[in-house]
Amino acid sequence: MKDSRSTSNDFAKKVRALRARVKRLESEVVEGMRTEKALRQREALWRTLIDANPESALLINRQGTIVAANRATAERLNASIDRLVGSCVDDFISSNLAEDRKRSFEQVTRTRKPTHFRDVRSSKVKQHDVIPLVNKNGEVAQLAVWAKDITEQDRLEQRVQKQAAQLAHASRLMMLGEMAAGLAHELNQPLGAICAYGDACKHLLKPAKLPKLVGLIGKIVDQAMRATRIVQRIRNFTRQQSPQHELLDLNEIIRGTIDLAETQVKRYGAMLSLELCEQRLPVQADEIQIQQVLLNLILNSLQAMADMPAAKRQLVIRSTWGSEGVAEVAVCDYGMGLEASDVERIFEPFVTTKREGLGLGLSISRSILQAHGGRLWATVNPEGGTTFFLTLPQQRGPHDVEC
Repeated sequence: MKDSRSTSNDFAKKVRALRARVKRLESEVVEGMRTEKALRQREALWRTLIDANPESALLINRQGTIVAANRATAERLNASIDRLVGSCVDDFISSNLAEDRKRSFEQVTRTRKPTHFRDVRSSKVKQHDVIPLVNKNGEVAQLAVWAKDITEQDRLEQRVQKQAAQLAHASRLMMLGEMAAGLAHELNQPLGAICAYGDACKHLLKPAKLPKLVGLIGKIVDQAMRATRIVQRIRNFTRQQSPQHELLDLNEIIRGTIDLAETQVKRYGAMLSLELCEQRLPVQADEIQIQQVLLNLILNSLQAMADMPAAKRQLVIRSTWGSEGVAEVAVCDYGMGLEASDVERIFEPFVTTKREGLGLGLSISRSILQAHGGRLWATVNPEGGTTFFLTLPQQRGPHDVEC
């Protein structure tokens, strides 16, 4: 009788435990259903938001297969969302755009950083932003692609670039105006020499004096070539044209700029020292624009030293391989110098420390360097004066070595 009662109690306990477990399971199922419903609602909300976006949105795996797409994408590609999902995105775009897409995907997968590419093959300009989606193992599992119409933005950028180019051209003309008197004097010398040598040739047109005649004719040619080089550099410097980025030796650009600035160096009674890297400094740049920057820095330095004693009017230009893959140029003077508070402010538009000037030269120069992927900044020399530094990305070959 006692065993029967004990068995009955054990059975009752098991029933109660089973009921409690079933109740917990019911609660878990209900909670799971609520969570699933909330997730579905959230997914529907996100789907509504993404579909309401007028720009195309795609979710693509690393192989280029479309995982998800919004309504704008379906309309743009003239296909239903059901047809898009599971298909390769390259089946719906041009071969050229497909190549851009593959390169961008490879870059994002390798770097795990967002990137973008533009489609300019139609009347509208589209920018495709590619964003990596990383899994828990740190690998790029999928990529989100957003395509937006930037036609108006592109037109505005082009307009700004055109205005910047016109402003830079006006700045070059202003600098040339400052140098006009010196250039006229510089041209007058070789042209006067040509006249003198030519006149001497007339008196030497006798057989006995032919060796002297040959020497004078050689001098005529040298002076004519000198005048030609000066005129050619002026024509190139003042020409208004689109930037032409070429592989150039930065040292040669510096030497060409010195040819333009030579008369101003003489006018200010300054001593110019060149400390150029013995090795070539290959850079991808527009020669005229970099000459404009260098000439502006040289003229600023000369003007800063105008009131200094003759012995202090020393201008030093150095070039070298810099750190972080850049070629670096320093333009150092021993003039009046800058206040510490002005070191960065002088690069703002319409800010100038000179009695005369618009305050645009340094602002334009920094914009030019930034467009080349470089930098421009200034430091105050401890012994007085200012040093301007500019950098350009290196284009080093296998045979280029450090200075």
